[in-house]
Amino acid sequence: MVEAVFGKQSVFDFLKQKGADLTLVDKTGDGVFTLALQGGCRHIIEQLSPDGQHMKKPSPWNELMRSIVTGWMYRPRIYGENSPVLVQTDQFGDSLLHLACRGGNRQCVEYLLPSYDINVRGRYDWTPVMMAAVCGHDDVFQLLVSHNPDLSLVSDTGEDVLTLAQRGRSNVIVKYLRDHSGQGHSRESER
Repeated sequence: MVEAVFGKQSVFDFLKQKGADLTLVDKTGDGVFTLALQGGCRHIIEQLSPDGQHMKKPSPWNELMRSIVTGWMYRPRIYGENSPVLVQTDQFGDSLLHLACRGGNRQCVEYLLPSYDINVRGRYDWTPVMMAAVCGHDDVFQLLVSHNPDLSLVSDTGEDVLTLAQRGRSNVIVKYLRDHSGQGHSRESER
């Protein structure tokens, strides 16, 4: 389930090969398929649900949200640039920008950035850059960093971006954060 959420396909495939039970659900009733949707790894999602066989509980996301997190929609052009549809949140408080970061959907992140505060908070008080870091999406992380997010912010559990990046196992992001830790990459230092 953890590998489905974090989109680590090679580890997921290894565990599946070793006989992992793909029908189990967590305490909230989410199965591996729903967790894979939340993680946004298209290869794991397609592997689990060529015909919807592993879906035990409906996804908490509407069609637009699912399309953005899974990378099937790169630019929600059907909505105007400042459409209220683009600033909706899921039931957990994650914005479409958070979901695009979660799925590693760089093109969608680029499209959505003008509609959001770069430090918008979502579930766990994570910002989009925190979401990209914990999911290990290097290219999305670098895109967000180029828009000067406040890297000194912490989650509601006190985790900073570096801690989340370590959880996401991205050496590129961890190295960047360590190399830039003393340079005050926050909004306060820009003033």
